[in-house]
Amino acid sequence: MVDLEAPRISPKNVPTSAPAGPFTLSWTAQDDRAVHHQLTWSDGDKLSYTPSNTKTAQGAVLVELRPGRNSFLIEAVDDQGLSTRSFVILRGQVEGDVPMSDANP
Repeated sequence: MVDLEAPRISPKNVPTSAPAGPFTLSWTAQDDRAVHHQLTWSDGDKLSYTPSNTKTAQGAVLVELRPGRNSFLIEAVDDQGLSTRSFVILRGQVEGDVPMSDANP
């Protein structure tokens, strides 16, 4: 029996909101054999492609947070072609915004 396992992605220290402007989005991707490469996307645009070929791969990309909702997709593909995706949503805050944790529902 062949056991196929897709990679796992763990975003690192990602808040729900951050000041609008430059922000480093970082993560770790792990696989039982090897993470072949990693990709990041925002609004349908590819931000990065990083080859790795290691069991544990660190990833990071500098993004520009816009005011309001920002969504990012992190994808890890292993040496068997299996992939995993992780969605990250960040709210870009501008001066005077109420932090999400303080906002009333």
